[in-house]
Amino acid sequence: MHLLLANNSAAGGAGGGAFEAIASASPTSGTSVSFTSIPSSYKHLQIRAHWKTASSGADLIMRFNNDTASNYAYHYIRGDSAGTVSMGAGPNESSITVQDSDGDYFVASIIDIHDYANTNKYKTSRIFAGRNNNGTSTTRVQLRSGLWMSTSAIDRIDLSFGGTTFSSGSTIALYGIKG
Repeated sequence: MHLLLANNSAAGGAGGGAFEAIASASPTSGTSVSFTSIPSSYKHLQIRAHWKTASSGADLIMRFNNDTASNYAYHYIRGDSAGTVSMGAGPNESSITVQDSDGDYFVASIIDIHDYANTNKYKTSRIFAGRNNNGTSTTRVQLRSGLWMSTSAIDRIDLSFGGTTFSSGSTIALYGIKG
């Protein structure tokens, strides 16, 4: 699913820090959602997602500007009833992992992408994500950080799964944050 974006100013010229809706998607199938032609008029971006996959064990991954090379890194800490785990991956990853999915339960994710239009530094992201599998041991809360080692302005964001699809009821929205 590809979305061509227009600057939809829901806040009507709001001041600094205001959120403005840019685009949204409600995928019922398909392995990816792409936000393209992202305007460079915001300070930061935020993605709010409530999603589920059609099968267990699928990771939702994020890439910028069609870059599939080894230019990414990420770290996370997650907690569940089995304990706490921390991990790092990179700097030679081909994507940023947003969160893994069980397939049977929805996952909520908030992704902040900082200074996405700045061409003088690498791009960073902060991800809060969690799921509740009806009280089972795989109920999780996660905090992740991601790095895209490029100074290019971000004008495309792809969210995808490896070989599985979004389930009906999934929603993903992209917002611009004025600065």
